[in-house]
Amino acid sequence: MQSEDIQPWNPADFCIEEKARVTVSIENRVVTVRCWRRDLVGRSGHVVPIYLLDTDLEENSGWDRGLTDHLYGGDTNYRLQQVAMMGIFVSLDMFLYYAFWEMSLVPMTVLIATFGRSEKRRRAAIKYFLYAFIPSALLLAAMLWLYAQTGT
Repeated sequence: MQSEDIQPWNPADFCIEEKARVTVSIENRVVTVRCWRRDLVGRSGHVVPIYLLDTDLEENSGWDRGLTDHLYGGDTNYRLQQVAMMGIFVSLDMFLYYAFWEMSLVPMTVLIATFGRSEKRRRAAIKYFLYAFIPSALLLAAMLWLYAQTGT
């Protein structure tokens, strides 16, 4: 049988605290996030930095301080707040954001077509794909135009 126990640990014992701090707005609250770095050395000697996000700071509320205690723990609201915070760090540029968005369309369309509630689930899947793809194609066109205008 599988069980989960809380294993308290201090990141300062294993990681180096980065100096930079970031503030994120979650449900109209400002949450300060710090970052810890742990360098892992592979067999070839290549160093892979692992970054851990931490909201356990005095300037955050008690609820916000616990956002990074457990990965994907708690209820749906807790998980959505974690994803909102992490998404800011993942999408460093518009094209990466766009790529992740497009990659999510195909599996979601397949899920709707396969597990939809009614007999019209395939039609619903096609509608979902079109309603999601057309605006995202416009987003891509806007990003390409912006890139052409600014060069970045």
